[in-house]
Amino acid sequence: MAQLVKCFACGDLELAEFADLGDIPVLCGVHYATEAEALSSPLGRMTLGYCERCAYVRNIAFDPDALVYDTTMDTTCITPPPSRASRPIWSARSRPGSTSPAR
Repeated sequence: MAQLVKCFACGDLELAEFADLGDIPVLCGVHYATEAEALSSPLGRMTLGYCERCAYVRNIAFDPDALVYDTTMDTTCITPPPSRASRPIWSARSRPGSTSPAR
């Protein structure tokens, strides 16, 4: 059964469900001490809805009460060294007509 939620972008039509991706981890950027802690992290539903008028897409099952921002979150813009090393490859691949640098 499709859920209908008013469009936040254009305010006109309602969002119609088009993809139910199931339960996914709610918290992003959390570093768990053990695998067991990671596996027991909270889950939330990901159900995507779209607006036929403006093409806005969002998770219509989003539950803001499931979010917790505390000291376990890594919400900084600091990139770890392995990611910094591969950044030129990502940016080269994202430019039209460019090729990725040789490794």
